[in-house]
Amino acid sequence: MLRIFFLTLLVTAPLASQKQATTLERLTKSTPLILHASIENVALANETLAVTFTPIEVLRGTLTSAARLVEPGHRHCGCALHGLKRGQRVLLFLDQRRSGLATRGGGRGIVMTDRGALDAVRALVKVTAVTARIGLLVNQLAHASPRVREDAALALPTLPRLETADQRSKTAISAALDSAAKTASPALVGLLIADARTTPDHAARVAWAIYLTANGIAPLASRVLLEEIPVAATLRAAPLTALRNDVARIRVARLLADTGAATARPLVTQLLTTSNRTVRREAAVALLALGSTKAVVEKSVGKTLAGEAGRTLAIRKRKRFQAIRP
Repeated sequence: MLRIFFLTLLVTAPLASQKQATTLERLTKSTPLILHASIENVALANETLAVTFTPIEVLRGTLTSAARLVEPGHRHCGCALHGLKRGQRVLLFLDQRRSGLATRGGGRGIVMTDRGALDAVRALVKVTAVTARIGLLVNQLAHASPRVREDAALALPTLPRLETADQRSKTAISAALDSAAKTASPALVGLLIADARTTPDHAARVAWAIYLTANGIAPLASRVLLEEIPVAATLRAAPLTALRNDVARIRVARLLADTGAATARPLVTQLLTTSNRTVRREAAVALLALGSTKAVVEKSVGKTLAGEAGRTLAIRKRKRFQAIRP
């Protein structure tokens, strides 16, 4: 079960990136035709699947008759119509193309509706001011609809001026992150970056915990700690006193080295108190990477270990795949 959890988390970041381009926030911002409609007919003939929709409400754009969407009858990457049934009610995000109407974002452009999802989309269509839109998405983090809830989490870090959100919104984002960190939800990616922009100290603590305990998304947590969160916050949250094993100490040493911040040296020095030789070597590598002189490192770990650390750092700095030409 634990292995399945880690493998699920491993695909979280790329999956979230794909979904982030077609969140309800993005779709309501840019799609020219948005409908609430019922499915009137589903027909498969001559290897073509055709679905006819009767408009119930036009939320944006103009449509004077039924909407008809067509795609190949076999299931394929990007298919949107397979599985739809007569009588279902859906939200449609549509583009007008030469060949006719088409969903924006493939299957993500068709959303099964209940009252809550419909009201959420209505609100996103109506609210255009950035500050108000941030508040709306924060409220949607607790929405009953999984699609609305997840899309809000993925959309928040894409909005400008998120850092200026009020304290209520910042607290809500942090709380949602704490909840998502316990699951394999793709919402975790968006919430972690949103929290990094609004409450970096809290985001740093969560990212460190993920980095040290969930191997599957350690690269995501590492990227957030190094690229999304200010270095000072990353260093303040470094959990040196809570490290339970040498593997964790090694990973901390490597991440601290990657910060490139000389202010990280005192934290790395604390790792030298262990008797484990590998940990001490990694700490020595980190000190050298952070600008400590060879003499200083030799004084801390001895010439032999300092020499090994120097060679290790040199190997890691080498450019890889130099034989490959574009």
